[in-house]
Amino acid sequence: MNEVLTILMERDGLSRHEALEVMREAREAMLEALDEGLDPEEVFADITGLEPDYIWSVL
Repeated sequence: MNEVLTILMERDGLSRHEALEVMREAREAMLEALDEGLDPEEVFADITGLEPDYIWSVL
């Protein structure tokens, strides 16, 4: 299982479906941030509450 998915489920008490939705939201927001010239790592951290080190698990 994806490390970010596991963390979201265990830390936040999310179901697998909910955690996958958070990951999809993070991925879409990061791509949008890139298009707008914003920092995708900051967007990722804001949505997931995780360090940018985990960003590759979502892309």
